[in-house]
Amino acid sequence: IQAAQKWAKSASQKNASAAKLCSDFGSAAVTLLTRQFSANEAIAWLEAARDAAARLGNIYDRLGHVYNLGNLYTLRSENEKAISCFRECLRVADGLGEQALRGKGVFLGQLGTVYFAQNRLDEALECFAEQLILARKFKENREITSALGNLGRAYRAKKDFDKARVYLEEDLEITRKTGDRHGEGIALGSLGQIYFELQEYAKAIGCHTQYLQHARATGDRQHEITALGSLAHAYHASGNAEKAIACSKNAVKAAQAMNNRRE
Repeated sequence: IQAAQKWAKSASQKNASAAKLCSDFGSAAVTLLTRQFSANEAIAWLEAARDAAARLGNIYDRLGHVYNLGNLYTLRSENEKAISCFRECLRVADGLGEQALRGKGVFLGQLGTVYFAQNRLDEALECFAEQLILARKFKENREITSALGNLGRAYRAKKDFDKARVYLEEDLEITRKTGDRHGEGIALGSLGQIYFELQEYAKAIGCHTQYLQHARATGDRQHEITALGSLAHAYHASGNAEKAIACSKNAVKAAQAMNNRRE
């Protein structure tokens, strides 16, 4: 496969069929990355695929390759490169008009996430707000809840807990209505954190208890540990030291079990 990609890349500038093959290898790079394929090689393949798609005038393939490059750069914390990719995606989507609006919401969400990681909260909020507008326009529930969760977490980071609660309560409501169990668990955890900040400890404990139940039901150790830690904090703040200690001990046990499984 690697030899074929290398040939396609070298021949892509003179041969349209080779350029098409080189572009196709960009899609394969994302799949191969999950199978011990190095991130550096995946990026090299995607860059070659992007350039090949550009030579062919295939706007949509090029857009997909740039988007995947942005995601890889995000994973590697190469934030400025990721921002450049997602901004390019938005510029291209704007040029495509109405037909590209659905994809634009995804690009906005990813760009906002990178801004959030850099603590550029106002820019992140601007992206997430536009993401929500587009998601509501197309009535895409997963994208709506993604935007609501993003807005809630960004307002929490700005310490505007009342606004965060509004968005996260709607996030929880929609995930429950649509049967999105994973999304519901994440929304419960995020909302529990807001109730904690607002010193509404009973509500925080209720959310984190349900979050814990979701994590255990799906066998998600990492979220189980997070939920137990949050419960320990909430019980401690509410004056229930006994339950706080119990949750802390259970969090340690869950972490040990997860480490043992990895070994």
